[in-house]
Amino acid sequence: MNEQKHKTGFKVPAHYFDTLEERICNEIDLEVLPKDTGFIAPVGYFENVETVVLQTLNFDEKPKSVIGLNSRKTLVYVSAVAACFAIIVSVFYSNKSIVKQIDSIKTSSIENYIDEGFIDLKSYEVLALLDDEDIVNIDLESNIFSEESLENYLLENRIEETFLIE
Repeated sequence: MNEQKHKTGFKVPAHYFDTLEERICNEIDLEVLPKDTGFIAPVGYFENVETVVLQTLNFDEKPKSVIGLNSRKTLVYVSAVAACFAIIVSVFYSNKSIVKQIDSIKTSSIENYIDEGFIDLKSYEVLALLDDEDIVNIDLESNIFSEESLENYLLENRIEETFLIE
């Protein structure tokens, strides 16, 4: 199979490439080739080429406008960047001061604020803030309400007996 793979149908005589260079040099006579390129420059061409080129170019004698570095546009961009930087710095430092103020508030002050009714917290809102560990560690008093106060509540609010049985 490998023999068929490389057969192209073309054959080269034996030792063809050994003598190829000699045969090519024999056929081409090196002295027959011309010594010069065949290109000739006119007399005095290189002395006058600069003046001819400068004459053909159209130079405007008008001075070009110069854009200064201290333009209003540049000033506006620089001031906008400075304002953004100032805002970022002020926000960063004000957040630190707010955190310091919150840390300085005593827990008793917060408890008094809630107890006086300025914040209406529901039990599920408080539970949402606690972890599972904190919820387990809460010590609930089993006797928060006396039996008499429960009976009075049930009688006053007329809770149906079906709910009481369940």
